Amino acid sequence: MALTKRCAMEHGGFVSRTEYDENPPRIAYELTGSGRSVFCPWTRRATGRGRVLALLAARKAHGSG
Repeated sequence: MALTKRCAMEHGGFVSRTEYDENPPRIAYELTGSGRSVFCPWTRRATGRGRVLALLAARKAHGSG
């Protein structure tokens, strides 16, 4: 993800940023509660749609749909 988008999401309260004092430096981003409330429904919908399409394709391939 582009740095500007990560910064905007962090400033918007959708992700939290954790910097680790390691070599090489490491930074981790994690969804906050607000981020999960927005992004997880979209992910579930996309995942569910993908599963339905795969099921329909399998049925068509086996002649039962």
